[in-house]
Amino acid sequence: SIRVIVYRLGIGNGGERIWYDTKTAWTATNGSWQIDGLLDGTYQVGFTPPPESKVVGEFLGGGATYFDGNGVVIEAGASVSGLDELLPLEARIAGTVRSEAGELLGGVMVLAYEGYDHYGPQEWKVVRADWTDHEGRYELHGLRATTHRLRFSDVMSPENGYLTEYYDDVETLEEAK
Repeated sequence: SIRVIVYRLGIGNGGERIWYDTKTAWTATNGSWQIDGLLDGTYQVGFTPPPESKVVGEFLGGGATYFDGNGVVIEAGASVSGLDELLPLEARIAGTVRSEAGELLGGVMVLAYEGYDHYGPQEWKVVRADWTDHEGRYELHGLRATTHRLRFSDVMSPENGYLTEYYDDVETLEEAK
């Protein structure tokens, strides 16, 4: 089953747009779902698959966030249908972390960032994390098929002297490829 979350657009105390988690449902075995009792307003619909799924969650219309999805205007008591979504297959990034001397590094935290630009200049948000195993291997799954930037940090053993860096051997997120 896929979790379906409906968010309602509201206005915050400072006049900013805020999306409120309004109602939740689960898809039936045939993929259908229904949510009743919504008030007048503009809504976003998010689809969240279970962690073991091979698809990626998104918002109606393919958005990564409710800022990117297709909003739905609903009048109280109205019935809206045809809000179907085909969730994309996940993308994966895998690799091996080594020291400059070629030593395999276990216990390194690997973060995947995805870019968003709904606030103006592009911002990067952590979307997945993993730790390298004893052979330096990592695998990040459940990613959207888009550009990602990777960060590598030896947070478990900082006494080893390995510096945090980004792919491909750069010091900042902005420089990362």
